[in-house]
Amino acid sequence: MNRAEWALYEGMALVDPIISGEDLDAIRPTEADGVRLLCRGYHLNGAGNLRVWLRFDGQIGVQNNDGDIKFQHEWYTYELYPSKRAYREDTDLLFATLMRERHEYPLSFTTWRD
Repeated sequence: MNRAEWALYEGMALVDPIISGEDLDAIRPTEADGVRLLCRGYHLNGAGNLRVWLRFDGQIGVQNNDGDIKFQHEWYTYELYPSKRAYREDTDLLFATLMRERHEYPLSFTTWRD
């Protein structure tokens, strides 16, 4: 890269590594539905499972193993990332796309279950 390309590269706007409920308005469940699963996966070295939920009011919930779900309006992407693999069948396309755009690297997926 030359100096002009370097200046262009340095001037590029960075996207915050945050996902908010507003980013997911297009897939927000109704109040009758309650919540929608955005992602289910598991962590390295047997550190447990992760589920990411979207609630009807636009809050995103994080659940580790079978514990309580903690809901917030926004999360850093590293808090929504299963460190080993995400299950393709249990991951929403919009959520996966936002993670690809905003996280350091895209979600790592399991192979298809038959």
